[in-house]
Parts: sequence; structure tokens; C-alpha cells
Amino acid sequence: MKHLLLMSLFLSLFFAPATMKAQSPEGNTGDDSDIQKARILVSMPRTIYMANGYDLFMLSSAWYSNSNTATETITAPRFTGGVNLGVNFHYDVNNSIGFFTGIGIKNIGLHNKTTDSAIPRTTKYTERVYAIGVPLGIKLGNLSDRNFLIAGGGIDLPFHYRYKAFYKGERYHKYHKEGEWFSKRTAAVLPYAFVGMSFAPGVVIKAQYYLSNFYNTSFSTKDASGNVIYPYQGVHASLFFLSLSLDIHYNQYKIQERDYQKRKALKNQ
Repeated sequence: MKHLLLMSLFLSLFFAPATMKAQSPEGNTGDDSDIQKARILVSMPRTIYMANGYDLFMLSSAWYSNSNTATETITAPRFTGGVNLGVNFHYDVNNSIGFFTGIGIKNIGLHNKTTDSAIPRTTKYTERVYAIGVPLGIKLGNLSDRNFLIAGGGIDLPFHYRYKAFYKGERYHKYHKEGEWFSKRTAAVLPYAFVGMSFAPGVVIKAQYYLSNFYNTSFSTKDASGNVIYPYQGVHASLFFLSLSLDIHYNQYKIQERDYQKRKALKNQ
């Protein structure tokens, strides 16, 4: 009896599309028939498809605190206009919900300044890392029209650190920079959470917040006298940024995009 029920269920699911087609009224021809077919098609689950993500503009800052100097501020905005590249993999359960992950490279960091009253001198500096990022998120909304919310989290793994400083005093100006591969100055893993919105045809606005300290507080070095110092002890910076991105889809999305354009043309008739 159990096997008969399972076989009946399987056959009903297998022949469901044909049954739906046969049950459609004979008078439904032309536009109505095409719209019904398009609705059935876009409601079907999608396989995994690939996309390229391009972060074109990024405005970032950080919650910065230093227990040694009793300071707590929001750092100056840092604007990045370069292209951050990534490859994403999507899976759409249906037309309203989907998931994505991927891998990409980011340029993240902060602007800040310090003041030395003994000289006097103000130092404005930038610290940034290139990092490999792995996101994991969910999409909710109209996936075929590319209008949906995104939310999720991920981790960034820094692999190159750079420091740039501009010293401004009464009589002199000096520029200094240094870089380091796989530096221990920053945390080895930077977890984050994000929310955003996608707009047709693939423009994404996203806000991202880092849950841990940008700096490695246990990092040690030596000063000019050879003494061991811990420059980031008591220092905490939580990065956050707002980005504008493009999400370009390939593979299975070509089918989905063709269906979307067909439905859009039918609506405009």
C-alpha cells in the first residue's frame, strides 16, 4: 500500500506540468497563454548560477577607541573609487527567496589622525588591507525582476597591509608609506554582517559592519631604542562602510533574464 501511494505521488508530480497545460481553457491563447507559461517557468526552482560582483564606490569609516588616551571617535570618511572584484554563486529556491556565496578581493581600512603637542605636529594617516572575502547571504523579494533585499554575513582574510602618513607641522611637510604582506598588525580574520538592496538591472547598495577589532592588539615591535612595544594595545577599531556595486549574472541567469524580458514585453502590450 505504501509503495502504491509513493508511486501515485511521483506520477502526479511528474505529470503536473502536462496536467496544468491540459486544464488551461481553450480560449486562453496568445498573451494570456504566454503569461501563464512565463509565470509557471519563473516560479520553478533554479540551479546554481554564477555572477560577477564589482564594488565601484565605497565610503567607509570606523568606531575608534583608545583606552591609553581615553579617546572614542568615529574616524574621518574614507572614499575608495577602485574596483573590488568578486565571483558569486547563487541558488534560487523560487522567485521570492534565494541564497548566495562566493569569493572576492576588497580594499578596506580607515583614515585617522594623531597630535603630538611636544613638537607640535599632527599626523594624518591611512591604514588599509587587501583582503579575500567569503560572503554567505539570503535574497528576499522579486528575484526575476532583480528587486530584492539581501542580508547575511561573512569573513575577510587580510593578505596585504599598507600604512600611509602625512606629517603636517609649522615649517615642513613629509610623506611616508610602508607595506607588508601577511602583516600581523591587523587581525587575521575579520567577520562581518551586511544588509542591502538590489535594484534592476543589478545595482546593489550594501551596508557592512565588522564585528571584531581591525587591529591585532598582541602585535609587538621595537622602537628606536630597541625596546619592545605594543602599538595597538588598548586600541579598538570596528570598520563599517556603504558600497555601490554591480552584480552581473551568467549561466542560468541568461534563461531567467530572457523570461523576465518576455514577461516585461507582454505587460507593455
